[in-house]
Order: sequence, then structure tokens, then C-alpha cells
Amino acid sequence: MDKSKLNEKVRGAIIGCAYGDTLGLGTEFMTKEEARHHYPDGLRRFEDILNDAHRCQWDQREWTNDTEMMLRVMESGIACRGFQLKDFTRRVHEWAKKNPADLAPYFQRLYLDEEWVENPLEKSATRWDFGSMEATNEALQRCVAAAMLCREEDLEDTIRDIVDMTHHDSRCHVTGILTAMMTRDLLQKEEPTEYRRLQEVASRLDPRVLPYLELAHSGELEDLDLDDEDTYPWTRKCMASAFWTVWHCDNTPDMIHLLVDEAGDADTNACLSGSFGGILYGVDSVPEEYKKMLNLDYLYETADKFTDVAALYI
Repeated sequence: MDKSKLNEKVRGAIIGCAYGDTLGLGTEFMTKEEARHHYPDGLRRFEDILNDAHRCQWDQREWTNDTEMMLRVMESGIACRGFQLKDFTRRVHEWAKKNPADLAPYFQRLYLDEEWVENPLEKSATRWDFGSMEATNEALQRCVAAAMLCREEDLEDTIRDIVDMTHHDSRCHVTGILTAMMTRDLLQKEEPTEYRRLQEVASRLDPRVLPYLELAHSGELEDLDLDDEDTYPWTRKCMASAFWTVWHCDNTPDMIHLLVDEAGDADTNACLSGSFGGILYGVDSVPEEYKKMLNLDYLYETADKFTDVAALYI
């Protein structure tokens, strides 16, 4: 792929992610009805984000830990010229020492554990409680960047490692692998991954993902019930919501704004969808509002350096 074209798509991936994340924070943890009440015309400007007890932890133009995690993957990839699990783990550990807002207690404890830094896969396996922990969506954003740091034949193993370091659950593995597959096809083929290929992988690795994949492909967005307080952070829902926008929207603004308006875990859902939109349609397709984000120059700088590494694998 031409380097300038790849750079446009890499820029689109991180800036689409950060824009969806920043805007999505405005409806995060709300119901769809609450979001409509606070934003009757939909949330489209950072300055309109409600300054309540949750959202006041960030500036109105600041992204959350979803984008931070993707940036850690990119920084590690730049330094190592590819994916190196322990280097990435160390960077997450150093970031967690800054006590970022809205980091769940489980992940805060895990990231700060020195033993986890040295043996992330083993430590995560002993910490993960299948009986009480649902398969949540925190690992998906890092899979977008990781998909650009390995060969096609190494994709499943690479994604399994980058997911397993925190989420020792096959539902997280599968949604991460499907996310990585979609990322590579949007980059290389400029079209979504064939639905049947995604079905085959999900059937082989964990069929529990299949109903969400089917809803994304053939259902309505409302069928995903994204604002249900008991299920909104599920990894299968986040994947499905972003895939739905890939299959049913034809522009990046709709891909992001529809998920912001659905509320629930809106920042996570919208940043994954924003990455896909930015890759497929390019960075210039992201709404102009993104230019108001804090630290925008760092996103450009990181994307430009990351492009040189991604070119080795794409």
C-alpha cells in the first residue's frame, strides 16, 4: 500500500477513536432516554457535554482511557518495530501509576502489580474470575492497533496475547480477533470482512459470539439494547455495535454519532466505530469537531511514526 494512503488511514484510526471517545463520554453510562433529555438534538459538540460528577473528571475536549490504551499499543509498536507484549505491559503499568480517571478497580490493581508486569499472561489467568466477571470490552481498542503490528498468519496469536494480558476469557479473545480481522480488511481491501469468514472464526473459537455477530449484520441497532445497565459493557455488544455501523452506515459521522446517541458505554462503542470509519473513509471524514481536542498534535505525531512500522506488516 502507498505510504501516504496508509498514513491517512492510520491517522483516521487514532483520530476517529479519540473523537468517538471524547464525544461519547458525554452520554456514557446514560440511558438513551437520559441522553435525549440532556441533548435533544443529539450530542455533536464538545462544549455541550454535561459537566456532572462523572464527566467533570475530564476536560470537555479530553479523551478517556480507551484512547490512552490504543496509544500505548502504538507507542510500544513504534519503539519495538512490532508488537512486544512485555514492553506494552510496562507502558500500561507506567500509565496506571498516574491514577487515570474511571479505571475500574480490577484493572487498577492488575496494572499496578509488579508481578503482572513481568508475567502478564500468567498473572491475568490467576486473577480472572469466570464466575463473577463478565467478558467486558476494554481490550477491543488495543486490537485495532495490534492488528497493524503483525503478519496475517500471526494475527490470532498476537490478539490472543494482547487480550489475555487482562481478559482471560474466550469471548474477549474472539471479539478481539474479529475486530482485528475487520481492521486489516478495511485497511487493505477497503471493504468489510466477509460475514461468513467472521462466522467461521466465531463458530470455531466461541459460538456465544455468534448471536451478536448476526444482530450486527442483519438486525437493527436498537436490537443490541446498548444502554441496558446490566449488559452495556459486554465485549460482544461493543464489537457488534461497531460492526453494525460498518455494515449499515456509509460515512464516519453517522458511524460515531449513532452510537453516541445510543448511550450506555458510548465512549467505548463510539471510539471503536470511529476507528473503523477513520480507516475506511480516511482522517478527513472525521467531523471537524475533532480539531478542538486536546493534544491533537500528539495524535498526528504518533500516527505518523506508527505508519512507518505498520508499513512493515500491511
